Amino acid sequence: MSRRRFALSLLLLAVAHALIPAPARAQTIEAAIVVVDFGRVLRDSKAAQSIAAQIGQVRAAAQDEFGAIEDELVKTQTDLTNERATLPPDQFETKWRDFERRLTDAQRAAEARRSAIDAAEQDALGRVRAALVAAINDIATERGARIVLDRNDVVVVAPEFDISSDALQRLDAALPDVTVTVAETPPPN
Repeated sequence: MSRRRFALSLLLLAVAHALIPAPARAQTIEAAIVVVDFGRVLRDSKAAQSIAAQIGQVRAAAQDEFGAIEDELVKTQTDLTNERATLPPDQFETKWRDFERRLTDAQRAAEARRSAIDAAEQDALGRVRAALVAAINDIATERGARIVLDRNDVVVVAPEFDISSDALQRLDAALPDVTVTVAETPPPN
């Protein structure tokens, strides 16, 4: 939404607010709009923290595995460079091509693992987002709200309109943990 449209919306809301008598205004606005800090609730949820811990472990294990492969490849490259002067050109070329193939295989395997980890993280976070949206929907329905705004899109909000804490409690109760499943990727050759 452009700033101009947003400012116009705020102005219209302020005018409507001023035209409605105070008792009716309190009922109408309280029943119509709630605000949630979607990003904070998602970030602070037990499930998202669980996902972050699991992904951190998987990334560390992958880094260890591919770090060892990288060390081996660096040693092989150094050895080949040192042997270049003593090997016949055709034998050196054969060994060098084999080294380049192994390097390319390792790079592809590392990229495949990185992609699989990223996809698993997004899948797990998608489950958390879906559960959060369901919790927000339930709260909005209970409060008679017809509009739910993200806190990042609102400049000022009265605390009674903010359902973030309630949404976090419900999300944590409904989905305290999410198991991250990373697809198998072929090991480097």
